Amino acid sequence: MSSDVASRLTRKQDVRTKKRLDGKGQFWLVFRYVALTILFVIAALPIYIMVINSVKGITGVTQSAAFTPPTSLNFEAWGPTWKVLREPMARTLFFVVQSSIISDELALKMDGAKAYDRYSTIIAKGSSDE
Repeated sequence: MSSDVASRLTRKQDVRTKKRLDGKGQFWLVFRYVALTILFVIAALPIYIMVINSVKGITGVTQSAAFTPPTSLNFEAWGPTWKVLREPMARTLFFVVQSSIISDELALKMDGAKAYDRYSTIIAKGSSDE
């Protein structure tokens, strides 16, 4: 068993040379990055609009000025909004933390059982060989 570990540590890593792309490969590479950029903009635009309009104030939020950044920061709308959203946000946070703890515990117990089964059979085979 120790020779297997030693061979893994002393083995040289596979060094691969970079393959140069031809014209078709370069086109598809650029196409992928352009498509990912467009999808990112589509996904990020509503968040940008929401954050920008939340600091404008009531009078600054219009349909024609939705994309323009605010001239001054106004956090007056955050107070009433937080009063409305405080309880639902707290419940959501509680359930997210609770479900994360439960799923982590289940994963640890399942992985522990798998590891015990795997290593107990290895140890049993190793002790019977001697």
